[in-house]
Amino acid sequence: MRIQTVNYLDGIQKFVDNVDKQIEEEIDIDKAIAEIHISKFHFYRLFKAIVGLSVYDYIKKRRLTKASESIIQSQDDILTIAIKYGFSSQEVFTRNFKKMFGITPGRLRKEPHFKLPNRLTPINLDSIFLDVKALNGKVHVDRKIETLSVKLIGISRYSNDENILTITPFFESFIQQVDQIANRKDDVLYRVCYDMELTNGIGTYKELVAVEVGDFSIVPEGMITKEINKAKVITFTHKGRLFQDEEGRVLNTYDFICHYRIPLLEAKLTDELVIERYGSEFIGPYDDKSKMDISFSIT
Repeated sequence: MRIQTVNYLDGIQKFVDNVDKQIEEEIDIDKAIAEIHISKFHFYRLFKAIVGLSVYDYIKKRRLTKASESIIQSQDDILTIAIKYGFSSQEVFTRNFKKMFGITPGRLRKEPHFKLPNRLTPINLDSIFLDVKALNGKVHVDRKIETLSVKLIGISRYSNDENILTITPFFESFIQQVDQIANRKDDVLYRVCYDMELTNGIGTYKELVAVEVGDFSIVPEGMITKEINKAKVITFTHKGRLFQDEEGRVLNTYDFICHYRIPLLEAKLTDELVIERYGSEFIGPYDDKSKMDISFSIT
């Protein structure tokens, strides 16, 4: 029997079902997400982790797949089909079509039996659910619900999900300055993302790298303060390396949590805070023995 959860998987299924119903129309993505009652910021991340495509790429590939069916099955001219599936011109349509299928729409019209690669069929919730259930738990990630209260001093910047490669240098810059903070409690490092928004489908946020302090009586020049007061969070403790390789590609941890942990949560995520904590058991991002915590704010 399926677990009763916040229905992140059901939400994704409802979203893609609505996309297919409106495939020939202008799709209001914000409205479609609002109807499933999931934070837009987290929905984009979860969708990409679970489906393997961004929301925009999924919609485009479904439209191109449906357009390929129209080319084979209808007598409509290619420009009409292009407009029907949301492309501004035949040139734009042809360029995207060839990139996806390796063949132009005109050639497909002449060779309707050509076997198209990369056709995107609609997502099936049951197959996603079985995948999540089958692999959930094979990587050791503990979780707990807790309340966090902490005073932080550190350095901040505006960042986004495409700045993964700059996180380590940002940490290193702070570490070089951390001795200026005379009233810090310990050596635990925090990375806090807040004021989260979406810009053209990319998660943007303020990013703070900091340490915990007893009070804000002394704040070094160029640093800021942030107090987190009784924030309810779900915390995942990751054990193992964070990065795939020395080039520092996308975090394994976030991919795993978004794909296999969050979809089965009984708690509802908010887009208020994401907090990383690196304590004495964090040896380094490429060490299999490292431990670190990632917390997501919840209602």
